[in-house]
Amino acid sequence: MQRGGKALRPMFVAVGTVGARLVVEGAAAADLKLVQNGLRLPWERLGAHLAERQPDRHDAKIAVELPRQLISDVLTSERVVLTDATLLPLALLEEIDLRDAASPSEVSGAATLRGRLVLDPELVTPGWLPVATPIAIAQRPLLDDELDGPLVVLAPTSPSPDGIPAQVLRRALDAAVRDRPDVTVVDAPIWWRDPHSDQALVDALAHRLGRDVTLLHDADPAWRTAGAALERGVAPEGLHEEAAAVLLRWQPPRQRRGLVVFFTGLSGSGKSSLASALVDAIHQHGDRSVSLLDGDLVRRMLSAGLGFDRAGRDANVMRIGFVAAEIAKHGGLAVCAPIAPFAAARQAVREMVQGSGDFVLVHVSTPLEVCEQRDRKGLYAQARSGALADFTGVSSPYEVPEDADLVVDTTGRTLEESLGEVLTHLRDGGWVS
Repeated sequence: MQRGGKALRPMFVAVGTVGARLVVEGAAAADLKLVQNGLRLPWERLGAHLAERQPDRHDAKIAVELPRQLISDVLTSERVVLTDATLLPLALLEEIDLRDAASPSEVSGAATLRGRLVLDPELVTPGWLPVATPIAIAQRPLLDDELDGPLVVLAPTSPSPDGIPAQVLRRALDAAVRDRPDVTVVDAPIWWRDPHSDQALVDALAHRLGRDVTLLHDADPAWRTAGAALERGVAPEGLHEEAAAVLLRWQPPRQRRGLVVFFTGLSGSGKSSLASALVDAIHQHGDRSVSLLDGDLVRRMLSAGLGFDRAGRDANVMRIGFVAAEIAKHGGLAVCAPIAPFAAARQAVREMVQGSGDFVLVHVSTPLEVCEQRDRKGLYAQARSGALADFTGVSSPYEVPEDADLVVDTTGRTLEESLGEVLTHLRDGGWVS
């Protein structure tokens, strides 16, 4: 075919080299970032998403924002081949329509190329897969009874769904197969999202390769049993001893792991009293180092000068989270008791802490009317009169946690009763003895 007297030819766009931005029409943009980042199994990952929307189709309408230097070439092409930065072909863009540019001279910066993204597995043939060998994709370490013959194990280069870092999982897999020359472990750029999409990925890869593909699922009961043993510091039966040692080096048992207990609730809810009582109980009956970061104390020592608007509150919570994460990083236990009214700040602290320790969010859910009746400092009365601005529960919102690990209502209960709930949760979780 010809257009304008020129032979049509494929246009190769090295995504990542030219910085093309992919925008999906009717699909999740995050999925197409796999192509943008130059990963080598994009059709399975993208196909997994598309299998949800259109079970019989592995294509999608997308738009590619092109740099100016590529516009002229695209105008002479009927299809575009998207590649990674090494020019490895990843997918086809067909039925293209170049918007915003009738000719290159009319474009000052970039143009929008629209078309149908075809996830064509024949573009790439993985050369590292032994012929006819069964394949397993690992969301977790291998168990001994799964090593019963030749196998290729794909080790994702992203964290497992239950949070095992990719490098830790790879070391555990390598340890399990060290004496098994018939088992090969290979890194694969796979990202987990949700059970439905994860299974679609497995099905797409099996279809592409024409052989069995097994998912080593993180929710497998045998793995859950092994994981519970590891939480207690015990090398479980059915898991290679060296693989267990790798996992225990990465994450010690909970009694030796750093922990942040983060109380949140309205003023007067009882969170400060609970936090102080918890610290006293651990000092008296436990053998862990524990530090208290109470909201009022932190305001005086760490956050003097901060206001009570959203920015000031978030900054205060983040400072508490930073100190608590440092304590947890060194195996200590930090107890925090700010109001922390905003979910985004609480989630940011959770993520900060979980980089080095465990995080337990306790919502002290005592209702507003009960907190207001307690009002020993007269703060609610001042807020109701307008003398105190940005007061949580009155003139500033409190976002009720939807991700609390424990909910405690202190209404009509003694401090000992409420504390007992918290201690039971921590004992049952294995953090305190």
